[in-house]
Amino acid sequence: MKDVEKNLSVAEKIGQGKRGEKNFIDIHCHCLPGVDDGPATISESLSLCRALVDEGLTTVIATPHQLGRFSDRNEAEYIREQVAALNDRLESNGIGLDIFLAAMFASMKGYVSLSKPTGY
Repeated sequence: MKDVEKNLSVAEKIGQGKRGEKNFIDIHCHCLPGVDDGPATISESLSLCRALVDEGLTTVIATPHQLGRFSDRNEAEYIREQVAALNDRLESNGIGLDIFLAAMFASMKGYVSLSKPTGY
């Protein structure tokens, strides 16, 4: 039982910001509007982000789908622009959430061949 209590104590400390506020990070979030199967509009995206902040999150890693049905429309530059635009809207709406970029590559048939270097 002491190990469980110790682990909970560590988790609580990780979740505390410098001034004692909650400070959680979501490392897999579909929050960009109209990009994949997340929010369809900027309004929905802002509502989602407000809810995340209300739950104590301060940082989100946006992970839009990159393969499958989204492979022809989620180019890196477009996604970067969407992250920048959402961060601007969050700031202008007083929503204290920082969005950073990553990507989601779900395992699928042919995935390994996509990741192999060419020329071998």
